[in-house]
Amino acid sequence: MPRAGEWLIVSDKQTHSDGIVVLMGAAEERIHEAVTLFNAGYAGHLLIPDDFEERRKYLTGNADTLHNDAQYGVYLANSAGVPDSCITIVQGPAHNTQDEAQIIAQYLLNNPTIDTIILVSSPYHMRRAGFIFRNEFRKQKLGIVIVMVPAGNTAYKPEKWWRDRFSASMVIVEPVKMVYNLCWDRWRSR
Repeated sequence: MPRAGEWLIVSDKQTHSDGIVVLMGAAEERIHEAVTLFNAGYAGHLLIPDDFEERRKYLTGNADTLHNDAQYGVYLANSAGVPDSCITIVQGPAHNTQDEAQIIAQYLLNNPTIDTIILVSSPYHMRRAGFIFRNEFRKQKLGIVIVMVPAGNTAYKPEKWWRDRFSASMVIVEPVKMVYNLCWDRWRSR
């Protein structure tokens, strides 16, 4: 049990890729990691799934209102120097990670020059995200290599997860979400 927090984290050696897929939710930490990879030259393009979270509102420095994580992610990436020409919002809407995998898979089917992606998410989300994306790519017969890179600037504390409320909730919730995906999410749209 003490290693359960670390079990959720999957991390591959960073390598040059054709694009960086940034999953939505916890936009600040995930976009920060993606921009760091972009600036280091690991890939020249960010792919952001269009999410459904219309109830959220973000105010920018110019008092513009952004209505979902995808718009906010573009704003954060632009603020960090990534030009619009290097960012694609992949049309959704995505309600969850399974939806994100499906719309990214469809995008990749329509862009056959992409054969390697870096998948960026929060550390606690990496095992489930990799599981979902690999299953979806296999189903779509996509031979895309997925390089898993968890966000580094995070509140998640895997080594002492039971002492931190947020970390403990992730260690409990993420395996349940994996089972839910196996039993329901993957099959609901079929």
